[in-house]
Amino acid sequence: MEIDKVIELQVKIAQLEHEKEKLRQELDIAHAKEINEMRRHNSLLVDRGLERMFNSVITYGHSAIKATVLINGAAAIGIFSFLGNALSKGGGLYNIPKVICSVSAFGKGVLLGAIAIGTTYLVQCLYTEIYNREIRHLIKSTNEGVPSEIKENKLKHWENGLPQGSTPA
Repeated sequence: MEIDKVIELQVKIAQLEHEKEKLRQELDIAHAKEINEMRRHNSLLVDRGLERMFNSVITYGHSAIKATVLINGAAAIGIFSFLGNALSKGGGLYNIPKVICSVSAFGKGVLLGAIAIGTTYLVQCLYTEIYNREIRHLIKSTNEGVPSEIKENKLKHWENGLPQGSTPA
């Protein structure tokens, strides 16, 4: 009789140990999921911060190029005004080669500024295309083996720039 009780207690202890191990594994999985979600959220915050900083750098650069074009254009107009004023007073024909040289330099400045604006636009378009391809590839690779309704929901959230568990406003 006592042997049966000992065996019964040992079976219960083994069952409890099994349950304890099962609960420990579930806790480890929940903890890993929580850490993963926290890392993903932090990554989103960092990505958004870097994106804002990148956009501000692009804006400042674009403003500097515009300022260059404006300054060079205004200088060329100023020189033409000076030349017109000098010619209307009957003098200044000896300065024409110098005026042509300076107007040419400011004109080249305007032309290079316009080329820089166009190049900036093209580079930004290419960067955006490459970035979008990378995001699509990332979403596609993380969606392998995930049911299609979850994939669509995840894609909509990423396109709206929202964390995956949140709902669009």
